[in-house]
Amino acid sequence: MLLSMKSDREFVAEKDAQILELEKQTLLALERSISALRAAKQAPQKRLDAYKYPVLTLPNEIISEIFLHFLPPYPDPPPLVGRLSPFLLTCICDRWREIAIATPTLWRAIDLIPWRPRLELAALTELYLKRARGCPLAIHSTESHGSPSPLLSYRSSWEHVKLYHASNWYLMFAGPTPRLRSLHILQLPSALDSFLVSFTLEHAPLLRIVDMPIIPHATRLPKLPWRQLTSLTLQTVRLHQLVSILKQSPDLIALRCYIHFQGGFVQSLNDIPCLRRLTSLSLDYAVKPQDRDLLSFFTVPALETLEVPESLLGYDPIESIKRFVAKSCCQITELRVKQAELLASSYKKEIPSIPSIVCERG
Repeated sequence: MLLSMKSDREFVAEKDAQILELEKQTLLALERSISALRAAKQAPQKRLDAYKYPVLTLPNEIISEIFLHFLPPYPDPPPLVGRLSPFLLTCICDRWREIAIATPTLWRAIDLIPWRPRLELAALTELYLKRARGCPLAIHSTESHGSPSPLLSYRSSWEHVKLYHASNWYLMFAGPTPRLRSLHILQLPSALDSFLVSFTLEHAPLLRIVDMPIIPHATRLPKLPWRQLTSLTLQTVRLHQLVSILKQSPDLIALRCYIHFQGGFVQSLNDIPCLRRLTSLSLDYAVKPQDRDLLSFFTVPALETLEVPESLLGYDPIESIKRFVAKSCCQITELRVKQAELLASSYKKEIPSIPSIVCERG
């Protein structure tokens, strides 16, 4: 028994020695192979280490400009967060993050999305405002319950404001807005009929574009710097209100009106002033009027484009256009007749002086 165990021990020791020798030989071979591979990759690796991607060689100013083209054209806002927001540019690399944060114009257009918790929305708004660092701001809001409080302290930077629901925003305009250039109010809450009666925006020296509804039963018009406006869209405005506004807005270049007709036409239409600078006129109605030639009350010698429903051209639409052109001595280049019964060919045959005529069926 003892002799057998001794023989086994010798055999195992012999095999261990053989294994150790083979392992040494294998390790040496592997080391040689690894060394050869490392030596083979040195030259290409040096070339790669010396290479710089072209985008990383650009100056920060050029990268900032490229970043601006990633966003929608100002003043249209990008999403507040997500893949198409400025925040994406801060997640690529450290350098891009620094450049994005140091580019104020990336953060100047703010889209206030209503579905986010209000505290989170206020925090994001504050972050945008800080990173914009005094840039003129474009504010878009679909909020129906007011606006984030951080905006109030930046009122002097508002440049373009678009509100889908006016809500309590009129309180935000209680002070000067020295940079404001355009104001769009698209919808009034039904519970705030007194909104525009109380609305005051008189300290806005750069304001030129206004798009807003006028409450039909309002006893007075909102206080706006009408005289300095060049583009005006009036939603649901009554005729006497329209006349009053046009008397105060002699420098209009573009005018779009959605007229609320009630009880036919009023005599004050005869008081519509000559709009000498107007080049674009679009008329429409919120309530279908009686057939009457509304266009005949306008005198617009510089008019180039006209858009009007056929029902506002009276009983003989083509003659109405011809009389209007003769009265105003204007050279219309584009005519769009909406809700038309006549064909465009009929207009073109009788009024060949207008190059482009489009008729849209009702």
